[in-house]
Order: sequence, then structure tokens, then C-alpha cells
Amino acid sequence: MTTVIAIQARDGLVIGSDLQRTGTAKEFVPKLKGLASREGSAEVCGFAGIPFYEAALYRRIKDRLIHNPSKDYEENLSDALDSYTEYLQRKIRTQHLNFSNDMRPQGILAVCFKALGLVDYRLFQFQPPDDLIEAEFWPRRAAIGSGGDVATVFLKTIEKFMDRAGIAKGWTQFSSHTIRQLVWILLEEASEIDPWSRGRDIEIITPGHVEAIDSMNPVFQSPEESHFSEFVGWALKDMSPDMPRSILEEFDLLDIVKGLRLD
Repeated sequence: MTTVIAIQARDGLVIGSDLQRTGTAKEFVPKLKGLASREGSAEVCGFAGIPFYEAALYRRIKDRLIHNPSKDYEENLSDALDSYTEYLQRKIRTQHLNFSNDMRPQGILAVCFKALGLVDYRLFQFQPPDDLIEAEFWPRRAAIGSGGDVATVFLKTIEKFMDRAGIAKGWTQFSSHTIRQLVWILLEEASEIDPWSRGRDIEIITPGHVEAIDSMNPVFQSPEESHFSEFVGWALKDMSPDMPRSILEEFDLLDIVKGLRLD
């Protein structure tokens, strides 16, 4: 099972994936692939599917973005998806193959760049030959792969709570530090359902820079707390003072979660 998740935070885009190679039991492969198609921008593609077809789609996206930097991202992506669809139709016709859903890799393109002095974020989700989808409005997030449905259920549940609690800013009120912890937890939940969804790869995208999470820059920093407890602590800090006081007074959320010791 593959899981790729991207969420826009207050100060960057966070994208994460598992590392389990589709179709094998042990091999780890990176599913996040960086691009630098124009000055001052940073783009990361995340893919789910059979590696051969992922690579064919990635080459087309990379070619369009790098060779047509003046074009809008949506135009370039649409051209790349059309090119991949034509390639697939030709391959099926000339090699007498039966069409399979494995031939349709899924992808996310997370983009961060500066335009007219302002930071702009764009988040696209695609699976040719389906139409390209851009997450333009709240909530700015995307999830793909067989584990993407699991992640989406968790995200929608949290979003529903935030909406009922009057927390209207959504994910963009949270720092990239908090969101990278959330992405890690979602990947952990997916791996609980499917043990072959293993390994973690998380990157934070800001204009012209991609920050990888590694042993020198860990997701979680407190060995004495559960991962979920630390995440909730950071989330509450991000929401203050916007967090409605009535919620904090009625429920001591941080102490409750710390007591659960959820790992």
C-alpha cells in the first residue's frame, strides 16, 4: 500500500510518503521527487503506483515544467498528463496489452514560489486520464495511494471537529513543524492497517528550498511524550490565542491526551 499526503501549513507545504516499493515486500524506494523548474520556486512530486509507469509520467512532468517555465503550472501539468495518456494508448495498441489500472499512476505536485514579493502555494492531484484537480481553497491538502483514503478519513474527521469548534482557519493556522508531525502520525495509522506501507519520507517546501526530515532534523523532539501528545501540544500552541477559550476551559485537552500515551 502506498500513502502520499500533502498539506499546506502556515509557513510552507508539507509532503510525506511511505517508502515501500509497490509490488515487493522488502525494497524501499523514494516516492518524493524534487524539481526546480524556475528560479525561486520549489516543487516536489509524490507518486503512487507501479514504478515503471510512475517514471514514465514523472519524465513527462519534468520535461514540461523545465522546458516551459513561463507557462502556468496547470497548463504544463495538463500537457504532461495528455502526453502520458497518448503514450499509454500507443503502448497498449502496439504491444497488444490489456488495459490495467496499474498503468494509471497517481500523483501530487506541491509547489511553493514567490510572485510579486508574495509567497504562493499550489497543490495539484492527478491520475491520468482523469481531469487534473487543484486544491485551491480550504482545506489545502491532498492524499493519494491505497492508503490515501485512510488518511483522508482522518483529515476530514479533524476538519469536522475544527469546524464545529469554530476554528475557521483550517490547516494554514498551523506551523510546518506541527503539520509534519500530523503527516507522520497519518502515515503511522496507514501502516497499522497495511504492514507493507513502511518507512517514512517527509519534506517541507518553502520558496526555493526543500527541507528533508532526517536524524539531524527529527519530526518529534520529546522522547518522554507520546508522538500524539507532542503533536497536540504544538497544535494548541499554534491555535492560541485564536483557540476558543470555552473549549480550553471545558476540556483540558493537553492533559487528557498526555494521559492516553498514544504511540
